[in-house]
Amino acid sequence: MIEKIPDRKGYRLLLMSVMIVAYITAGCTSSAPPPAQVPAPVTTITEVSASVTAVVPVTTIPQTMVTASPTPQESKKEFTVTVDDSGFSPSTISLNRNDSVILHLRFNDDNIYYGGMDVKSDQFPAIEYRIGSMKNRDVAFVPTSSFKISAYWPSSGVLKGDLKGEVT
Repeated sequence: MIEKIPDRKGYRLLLMSVMIVAYITAGCTSSAPPPAQVPAPVTTITEVSASVTAVVPVTTIPQTMVTASPTPQESKKEFTVTVDDSGFSPSTISLNRNDSVILHLRFNDDNIYYGGMDVKSDQFPAIEYRIGSMKNRDVAFVPTSSFKISAYWPSSGVLKGDLKGEVT
């Protein structure tokens, strides 16, 4: 005769846990779709000369993967500029068209009116500096023509100085 398992809460919980684990495991064993096929690079061996033979791997990229196009000559220029109530120091920077520019703006609290300083330009979003906040701010941009960056007192809008960017 088959003996009946006592109907206790612990046995039912154990049985349900085993069924859930079996269900999850069965779902995890299904096969995933195969990954997309990407053409493999082709490697060739080249002989350098009759007296010396060298193995040189040459990778040929399939034409469908080539996306390079000629771009204008770019270079990266970085400038550290101090900003305070006297304006900018230096007050002029020179660079080439399409240079990538990084300006490291350093705010001099010792010579800034208590309200702070706003720095505005059409090259990057306005910077609202307040005394005691982050003194070093970096901005990056790529100018296509000469530009101007201006510093103002925020409460009154009084112009404190301009930084001229001369692009050649």
